[in-house]
Amino acid sequence: MGLYVAILIPLIYHTVQDIINKLQRLIEANSELAGIIVTNLVIAFFIVGMSLMHYSSSINNIPYYPNIWGMLRFCLDLILVLMVYPLLVVSSINPTSFASLIFLTFIIYVCWDILRYKEYQAVDQELADKLYDRIWINVKYLLLVEIVMIAYGILDLYFVRGMLTMLLIMIQIFYRYEKLRKPLPRLKKTTHK
Repeated sequence: MGLYVAILIPLIYHTVQDIINKLQRLIEANSELAGIIVTNLVIAFFIVGMSLMHYSSSINNIPYYPNIWGMLRFCLDLILVLMVYPLLVVSSINPTSFASLIFLTFIIYVCWDILRYKEYQAVDQELADKLYDRIWINVKYLLLVEIVMIAYGILDLYFVRGMLTMLLIMIQIFYRYEKLRKPLPRLKKTTHK
């Protein structure tokens, strides 16, 4: 959690300052586009905030295990931290690119849960089985984001543009709700080999 905070606070501060300046210019030129950008920013901050809360809970309940899978999961965490800045910046520029970044984020979530499953498969099979179920939650929402993006590409109509943002908000809310509804147990005390 400390790693996230140390990296995110300065990035978020400078990003917000840049975005506020851009929005002031944009509102003068095109208020509808400014509304879409503000909504995307809200989604981006929601994703970051919920990810931090979920990450903290997940690491407290099921910490990294000292094996290759645990190291790979830690590296993936670093990638997720580094994705926050582009997510916030792109959310203020282009709704389609923003949706693509959310899709990429869900791909990383799936990979993260697969690594965590592999990490604990040899240590605690009962826990690994529960982790396997969580992989499918991520896959389901990854496919849902993909369907929304395909529909957006096919139905690139004026009224659909604002709907993309709303659909992504709903997907994030349902995704987080489903993950919180099925909390993981704490890891049983084991000795590291």
